[in-house]
Amino acid sequence: MYTVPFMLWQSPTWVATHPNNSLAYVNRKFSTQDLIHTWSDLAGLSYHLYISEKSVVNPHFHESTRWIGDSYDKNGLIDLDKLTK
Repeated sequence: MYTVPFMLWQSPTWVATHPNNSLAYVNRKFSTQDLIHTWSDLAGLSYHLYISEKSVVNPHFHESTRWIGDSYDKNGLIDLDKLTK
C-alpha cells in the first residue's frame, strides 16, 4: 500500500484560536517522511531543521516527488505519481 490516509481532527476551541482553511489542503500530494514538519507546524514549533514547505498544512507547502520502492537498490525507486497516470 503506497497511499496512506491522513486525517486531521480540530476541536472547535483549537479552530477558534488557529484559523485556517484546511479544506484547501485536501488534495495536496504529501509524503509521510515529512510528517514531522506538519506536526511541528500544527503545534506552533519552530527549530533549525523545520521546513515550512514540507508541512502539508502550511500555505508555503511545496509538493515534492513521492518515491516508492527499494531504496537499497540503485534503480529501485519509482515516482509514485508517474505510476498512477
